[in-house]
Amino acid sequence: MYKEIIDIDGTKAAFLRAAGGESSSPVVTPNGLAAFGVAFLSNLMAMIKPRLATGGQEYGLASEYAKRVGRSLNTVKDWLRNLEAKGMIHPIQGAPSKPGAVALGNEAGDGENFTQCYEWIKNEDPSRACQYEQARQKEHTDIFCPMYYGYEGMEAYGKRTDATKPLIQCEYAHAMGNSIGGFKEYWDLIRKYPNLQGGFIWDFVDQSIRWKNRNGVEIYGYGGDFNRFDGSDNNFCDNGLISPDRVPNPHMYEVGHFYQNIWTTPEDLSKGEINVYNENFFRDLSAYYMEWQVLKN
Repeated sequence: MYKEIIDIDGTKAAFLRAAGGESSSPVVTPNGLAAFGVAFLSNLMAMIKPRLATGGQEYGLASEYAKRVGRSLNTVKDWLRNLEAKGMIHPIQGAPSKPGAVALGNEAGDGENFTQCYEWIKNEDPSRACQYEQARQKEHTDIFCPMYYGYEGMEAYGKRTDATKPLIQCEYAHAMGNSIGGFKEYWDLIRKYPNLQGGFIWDFVDQSIRWKNRNGVEIYGYGGDFNRFDGSDNNFCDNGLISPDRVPNPHMYEVGHFYQNIWTTPEDLSKGEINVYNENFFRDLSAYYMEWQVLKN
């Protein structure tokens, strides 16, 4: 799956137009299909499977629709060696044919346990890329996967000729509130330098539940809505591209634009000529047609 950069079929560098996040639904019935549908319509090609163990619906959908799914393992503190090993082994041996890379987690420190986890994964399944955010550019990660790396750092890494790992941010472009400003600048850099290969927006879905407020009106509740006493991070669980009921938030359309696979630029408009660039990896453009109109002469 990976070499010095993550490629598709050994031909060219892949872009990971992606988002991540934990599973959450305001209702009990599964709605993974709805989420995948929204992801497809918005040009997302990869997702992070939640760290906590949930049902296998997302993996089945990923296999059916050929999405790449990165699974983040249940890594814990360094001294909990046995629990950490169990959290690592299950997703590798339990889902050997499922698509995607494996992450050892993030925001969990670093240490010998993570090195050993990485070595075990590579021995168990050498074809599967393995990443760990806290490893930075050390040996026990195949991907340099920082969080919220700035434009300057990305460009500096993109210019490096000695870099042996692709830079794919495990979190970037925090999608909370009126957000995703500056997204074009990220993707101008990613499309410019082959060793910059995308990232996972944090995150995919607002994580609120259906709740009735003091007036009996049904709302999507978050911290502070339930009582006056619970510890709360207020609405910090609502930083998704889509709402809890899987309706796209306004900034999802910005993401869909810059994650698109087909681009046009003017060539000679006086002759009605434009350039069309196909950024798909496997699909030609024979299934598409284009409509355009002159808005101003």
